[in-house]
Amino acid sequence: MWWIVSIIAVVLVASAALLAYLTAHRLDRLHIRTDLAAAALYEAFLRRHTVAVAIAEGLGPHDERAAEWLHSCAARAKHRSADKFTPGAPQTGIEQAENDLTSALSDLPPESMGPHLRAEATDVGDRLEMARRFYNDAVRDTRRLREKKVVSWFRLAGSAPMPEYIELVDPSYN
Repeated sequence: MWWIVSIIAVVLVASAALLAYLTAHRLDRLHIRTDLAAAALYEAFLRRHTVAVAIAEGLGPHDERAAEWLHSCAARAKHRSADKFTPGAPQTGIEQAENDLTSALSDLPPESMGPHLRAEATDVGDRLEMARRFYNDAVRDTRRLREKKVVSWFRLAGSAPMPEYIELVDPSYN
């Protein structure tokens, strides 16, 4: 009779170990996915900063005030994200700077930009929105798995910080 209890105990321990291993492996893949999505989002930020500067430089002399504001917003956004966008760090400064840049770009009348810059601004806005969605989807999946009991019981997350969502206003460059 004792050997049946021993077999059941071995099966339970092996099942728990297998569950922990598979969960840890999935969690590692999700953290990698979140890091890659954060890198793509950071690259989209940098591309938009470049386009914003090009738009500001392309504005005519009658739009000097708008050009200065756009330069200021682009410089502040670039400075905020210069320390690299990281999934576990609070992103409030980056969010605010990027939202200000979005607002500055949205306030420009479409005719103040040439058709090439307008198309570029629309493209970079679309790419930024897709990068933000991919990043937030990766964060959602990672957080969902990290909130499971097995992750906290076996400390499967290690020292990796809990990733945070990033909220950006939707661009409306026409």
